[in-house]
Amino acid sequence: MKSNERIVRLILLLLYRPYTYTKKGLSTYFKISEDRIDNDFKVLKNIAIHFDKDAQHRYAILPQKEFKELSYLQPLTEADRGKIKDALYRVFGEKDAMYIEGKLTSLYNFQELGLRALRQNSLDKIDKLKAAQKNRKRVVLEQYQSNSGTVKDRLVEPFYLDVEMDTLQAFDVEAQETRHYKLTRMERVKITEEKWQNKSYTPEQTDIFRIVNDQQTRVHLKLKAQAYNYLVEQYPKSISEIHPSSEPQIWDFEARVNSNFFGLSNFILANTEHVEIIYPQALKAHIKEKIQSFLKKLA
Repeated sequence: MKSNERIVRLILLLLYRPYTYTKKGLSTYFKISEDRIDNDFKVLKNIAIHFDKDAQHRYAILPQKEFKELSYLQPLTEADRGKIKDALYRVFGEKDAMYIEGKLTSLYNFQELGLRALRQNSLDKIDKLKAAQKNRKRVVLEQYQSNSGTVKDRLVEPFYLDVEMDTLQAFDVEAQETRHYKLTRMERVKITEEKWQNKSYTPEQTDIFRIVNDQQTRVHLKLKAQAYNYLVEQYPKSISEIHPSSEPQIWDFEARVNSNFFGLSNFILANTEHVEIIYPQALKAHIKEKIQSFLKKLA
């Protein structure tokens, strides 16, 4: 991962998961030395992005450093954005600055997701799930709301947590199968004294559209501004898969997605005038079939 891309992901990570990672934890997450993490923090200072750390040396990003409580975190103003943009061009070369600026544009849209994660209840759920996973303890997902609208407690063995995707992979004790849960649909998490019944679990692959499928296909799209904005707002993890194209106001989206194209096909059909499919041919055929099926309904 290039340093400029890593810095953007560092910003997103610390905004979305404040007071979660120590310097050592960040070093492990990005698979780099702690000295390089120190250098990244120097870059953040140079571009006027303030960060803080708690008594356990866990870091967070705060738009205004005088705020002491997470509940006071406010979105960046237009003036803030202008200062950051100016600083980028002073610190980096023009090409790198343009690249990071494009990523930071997505960060502004990402704030709604980030602010939601800053709520104390969300932080409490994350901390308890991480502790239960580490200690191999069962937890109760209290008042979990399923897709069907059913609301009830779920006893699970949590083995994979992806906060950026708002997803928990866990073994459901009652159903006796692995299921996926959204963090935002559980009211609280209660750690029990019960140990996992299984020794180990293997997380399933989840694409940026939150579709679980180990069978994945690489796709390449060209996006105009409207499609770009829609994608990063609806699916924030797509940020790392989007890069400025050689054409002005065009972005390249290249990523591995589920081979059924669930999620992706809905995105394309909602933005047909603003998306160009480069490959694969199977995706073009899939979208063509979807459109033809809809046209038959209009006949």
